[in-house]
Amino acid sequence: MTQAAWDALAEAIDVRKPFLRRIRVELAKALPESAKALLARPEFTGEERQFLETVVGIVEEHAKFVLEKE
Repeated sequence: MTQAAWDALAEAIDVRKPFLRRIRVELAKALPESAKALLARPEFTGEERQFLETVVGIVEEHAKFVLEKE
C-alpha cells in the first residue's frame, strides 16, 4: 500500500494519520518474529511449510520496507 492509500484509510476510518503510521511501524517490528515463530512449529510440514516460508518472506520484505520509510 502506498502512503497515500494509508492516509486515505486513516481518513476513512476517522483516525489520525500519525496514529495509523505508528501502528504500521509497530506491526512491522513485531510481525517478522511472530511469523518466524509460526514457521518453527513442528506440525507444519511439506506444502504447508513451503507456503509459510513464502508468506514469512513476504512479511519480512514488507516489514523492512515499512521500517525503511519511517
